[in-house]
Parts: sequence; C-alpha cells; structure tokens
Amino acid sequence: MDPFSITAGSVGIAGVAATSFEQLHSRISSFRQAPTDIQSVRTNLEHIRRPLSVLQQLTSPGEPSSDAALRDIETAGVAEVVQRCSRECDKFSTNIERWTKRSDPDKLVFWDRFLVGVWHKEKFRTFSAQLQSCLDTLQLTVQTAQLRVQLRDELVSVQDRECVMRKLHDLEKEIQAHLDLTTEHLKTTHSRIEQLEENHDGSPEMDQAINELQKRAENLQNDQVASGVVFAQAESSRSGIDIGKVVTSDNSNAYVGLPASVVGRVNLRVKEVTTQIGSTSHVGVFGEIKI
Repeated sequence: MDPFSITAGSVGIAGVAATSFEQLHSRISSFRQAPTDIQSVRTNLEHIRRPLSVLQQLTSPGEPSSDAALRDIETAGVAEVVQRCSRECDKFSTNIERWTKRSDPDKLVFWDRFLVGVWHKEKFRTFSAQLQSCLDTLQLTVQTAQLRVQLRDELVSVQDRECVMRKLHDLEKEIQAHLDLTTEHLKTTHSRIEQLEENHDGSPEMDQAINELQKRAENLQNDQVASGVVFAQAESSRSGIDIGKVVTSDNSNAYVGLPASVVGRVNLRVKEVTTQIGSTSHVGVFGEIKI
C-alpha cells in the first residue's frame, strides 16, 4: 500500500494527509525544470513517506500494541500536526496550479518560473519549513513509539531491553538537539519579524514577508510542543525499575516493589515472584511496612 494512503482511522482524525500529500507530490513532480524551492518541497514530501508508513503499521488494528502506540502518538499531537500540514498541502496545490497556468505539464514558462522562483519565494520557504517540521515530528514520534512498544513486550530479553534503553537514551539526545535547534530558529524568526516591523515601508511586499515569518514562528512553536511531549515519553520510558525472579523463604513476608512514600511517576515491572511454604508476598506499590 502506498504510504501516502494512510487511513484516517490510524490516528483518529478525518482525511489525514493521504490525498493531499499525494496530489501535491504528483503535481510538482511533473515539472522537470522546476526551481530549487519546488525541488525542496518535493524532497520533503518524499521523505515523509517512510514515517507515515511506519505510523500506519504501528497503529494497525491487528497489532497487539496498537492501542498503546496510538495513545503515545495522539498525546504527542501528531494528528494535529499532520492535519495542519495536509490542509496547507491542499492550499499549496491550488496555488501551484494557479501560478503555473501558462506552463506545459513538464516545463515552466518564463513568467510562471518568475512567479514561483521570485515573487512567491517566501511562501515556498514557509511551506517547505512546515513540511520539514512535520517530517521531524513524525520521525521522532514514530521512533519513540517503536522503542516503547518493544519495552512493553513481556517476552523481550534482558539484553534486548538494555539495548532498547540505550537507543532511547540516544534518541533523547537527538530530540533535545532538535528542541535546541527549533528554539534557536524561533528566536531568529522573532528577531527578523521585529526588524521588518521597525523598518516597515508600507509596501504589500513587506506585509507579505512579515506574514510568512509569523506563520513560520507558529509552525516552530507547534513543533516545540510536540517534540517536548515526545521527549517526555522517551525520558519516562527509561525511568523504570525491573524486578524479577524473586523466591521467598519459608514463613516470611516479602515486599516486592516500592513503598508509596517514594513512588513518583515510574515504570515498575515485577514478574516471577515465587512464595514458599507459609510465606506472603506484597507486590507493587505498598503502604507503611511494620516489622
């Protein structure tokens, strides 16, 4: 199945990206001598295919871990990110058709090339940045969800679990680097908006430039929120305690887990607790222990 044809039900919203991404990609791919900005948009659309495909697999109703993966993905706001990007794809596809109405299907005439490459350059940059942001959010969310699915697998070995933990740690660093870069881009964008507003000459071109920068700032802020949630998911997955293969002595009381007084938000996994003759085990989170 074409990754662009991901079903709406996979992430719980109507009309997720499917037709929008595919139609825009087909339209701009038909121009063989397209300007660099069009090529950049096309490349980002192609790169989005893989995480969309993985997203489809993770949330497939037939997968045993699909409900948990879907909750992670919905919490990160991926549905909203993709939906916004889908709407922009529809708008941009309409604009491309309008801007290139004088051209043949496979070649841009001079005036259309001017409109696309010069007059609407800022619009292309804004849209390309939004696609990149959508791609980054998808990739980080999908990678985190995949690793969390592996951690939930009761059959995973200790060695494999340790490997997943290391991957989560590396992914945390990657997400943090992305957050730092996004923050820097947002700071630069706000600074640029202030400069243009201070030197506004009253021209429509200046209004358009400011408007496009404001859109970029909004996209970056949305990226920050989604990436922050994904970072928290990755971090919380590593804040876990595994307890297993506990065998009590005869006529004893065993407390396996953590007292309520020290438990915050932690993943506590307990398995293989065996009680012997006359013994009692208290497994999980327990109250005050009286000796």
